[in-house]
Amino acid sequence: MSIERTSAATAPAYGATTALYAATLAGSALLIFWVQPFFARALLPHAGGAAAVWLVALVFFQAALLAGYAYAHLLRLYLPLKGQAALHLLLLAIGAAWFLPPGLGEGFALDPAAPATGLIAALVVHLGLPFALLSATAPLLQHWFSGSDHPEADNPYWLYAASNAGSLAALAAYPFLIEPALTLGAQGRLWTALYAAVFIGTGAAALAAMRGAAAAPHAGVAAPRGTLRERLGWLVYAAMPTALLAAVTTHITTDIAAFPLLWVLPLALYLATYIAAFAGWPVPLARLGLAAGPALALLVVSMWFSKTGFGWLLAANLAAFTTLAFVCHATLYARRPAPARLTEFYLMLALGGVCGTSAAVFLPPLIFSGPLEYPLLLAAACLLLPGRTTAALTSRAGAAKLARALGLLLAGIFIVAALPDPFGLSPAGLALLFAAIVAIVAVVFASMSKFPALLALLLLGAWFAGPDSGDSGKTGSKVWGGRSFFGSYAVMADHTNRGFHFMSGTTAHGFERQDVTRERPKPATYYHARGPLGQMMSNIGARFGSIGVLGLGIGNMACHARPGQDWTFYEIDPLVAKLARDRRFFHSLETCTPDARIVTGDGRLKVAAEPAARFDLLVMDAFSSNAVPVHLLTREAFDIYGRALAEGGVILVNVSNRHLDLAPVVARTATEAGFLALEQDFDPGPARDGEVLAYSSRWVALARDAGTLADVAATGPWIEVRGRNRAPLWTDDHASLFGALY
Repeated sequence: MSIERTSAATAPAYGATTALYAATLAGSALLIFWVQPFFARALLPHAGGAAAVWLVALVFFQAALLAGYAYAHLLRLYLPLKGQAALHLLLLAIGAAWFLPPGLGEGFALDPAAPATGLIAALVVHLGLPFALLSATAPLLQHWFSGSDHPEADNPYWLYAASNAGSLAALAAYPFLIEPALTLGAQGRLWTALYAAVFIGTGAAALAAMRGAAAAPHAGVAAPRGTLRERLGWLVYAAMPTALLAAVTTHITTDIAAFPLLWVLPLALYLATYIAAFAGWPVPLARLGLAAGPALALLVVSMWFSKTGFGWLLAANLAAFTTLAFVCHATLYARRPAPARLTEFYLMLALGGVCGTSAAVFLPPLIFSGPLEYPLLLAAACLLLPGRTTAALTSRAGAAKLARALGLLLAGIFIVAALPDPFGLSPAGLALLFAAIVAIVAVVFASMSKFPALLALLLLGAWFAGPDSGDSGKTGSKVWGGRSFFGSYAVMADHTNRGFHFMSGTTAHGFERQDVTRERPKPATYYHARGPLGQMMSNIGARFGSIGVLGLGIGNMACHARPGQDWTFYEIDPLVAKLARDRRFFHSLETCTPDARIVTGDGRLKVAAEPAARFDLLVMDAFSSNAVPVHLLTREAFDIYGRALAEGGVILVNVSNRHLDLAPVVARTATEAGFLALEQDFDPGPARDGEVLAYSSRWVALARDAGTLADVAATGPWIEVRGRNRAPLWTDDHASLFGALY
């Protein structure tokens, strides 16, 4: 069935019964999508702040949704209306008594050897039953509504739009209203109170359904049997948007941070497409999506390797995702069954969601060494577009049209891929350029909408024709790649500088020269001898007997070590710890600090377990791609570091970042913990002959007494931190992205 075969939904009657059903459904959905970022936020400090925490949580939420929908389907099959209502209300009460208010409780710990399994177990134990029961409320109430004597009982699907509106309200409110105003404990208590209100609303809806069921003209009508092909179609079109949701969320959070705002933006847009589709929005919007979706996907792939600002990259990615998700959801609405099969339909949608999210989260690290799943999913989404490739190719007119479209499309690919860095344009000019490119490519794709397979191939061609990813213009080739729960990594051979770069995501995190492997490697990139860390180690390094480093990388920082110093590196990812000792590429650890202690696990948790006054110097350099683990920079984290710091000790924080102005945030938050702060922006200037590679970097130095900080200030051009008083205060309860963006 094509998207065009979509009948408009009849406008619902807004009586008391309608309002009761809509309000209860919206309330249950609000609770479901409020608790998702709330609980994932609570898990972050226990899981290293990894972006994958949200993705694993998404898998659980999709699985719990499936369990809820399966439970609702079984109730419809085997229990009468009174039995359904009684059992559902009983279980809702049990869920409240045993699980609420939601939270992890005291003493929660996560096994770093199996973080994904531990996260799923925590979610099941602490949230599973109430979440699944709330998920079941939507199909159950729609089923009860469809069996009533209400004038709109024949078309209960508009209630799904009301449910998703509640979900969207929760996601919009969480980063802007709920998280800034309420601690996690207060959120849990308020969530429990609203759960009680939904319980009352569900009971009232059950009573209304029982009163009207006897008079319903279609009550007791048997559900027609569906076909396997029909069910598979529901599954596929439900799985694709959720897979894209996981992929686009991974992409944007890997380069910024694991913030609730960046979690909820894609999820909110996903729900908005559901609302638009299941509210029966007009067919022209779906037709526009058929053309614009592939065009935006091509734009995303073409911009992947550019240095375009994050705002425009974010806009392009979210626009492509939203458009393709809407086409899939509009197709699902067009293929919806009769109301008698409503619970079966939603069950297949939930199963598709679990399959799509799980495939995008768990399979890529096992199959790919780089982020290949995102372009593959964009291409696969093009394959799902309605098309008639065979018929079009067999006609002469169709072949001519294809040839013209191919020429225009290939020209567009090269133009978009060759665009210079657009930072010189004004915001209005940049917006106009962006809109013009999308419009031109959309027209081309519209003429090719009958050739979905070809669109997918061209999309992949544009991806593979691009250069290797990276943010520093490296020359050479990829010689190693690997992925884990915590990130995607690569080793790049740099023939110009005669060495290897370590890449985390799209960001370089270390470099080592290979033409002097028998000598002591020289600190390079951010750790260069002329940089802030090098200045400090050269001038006052002798006073640091014990040094702790959060974030290992390739261990190149260790080559600042002096005889007799005790170095400890904390690295959350065992894969990175293994790579740092891989003698094919890197030798810093074995040459400069062969006796250094490598502690695998989250740096904050491991430092908390160290004795008091353990370190004279703590260096924080723990980033995943360009994203900072937020939990390492909160008020509570600096309390932990302060306890582990010896008298006269120094904390040095690498705050180099393409998108976030972290120096004021670190200074403001550390000041609350009793530290004084200075910052330094290091610009290495033109490359010097024979000198190892140096990068621009920004660092913040912290100390608890003015004398120690004065000694630090004497080592280089350190200054007072600019904008500290206006910066947000980050805590474990709240870390705002606003105020930290450049």
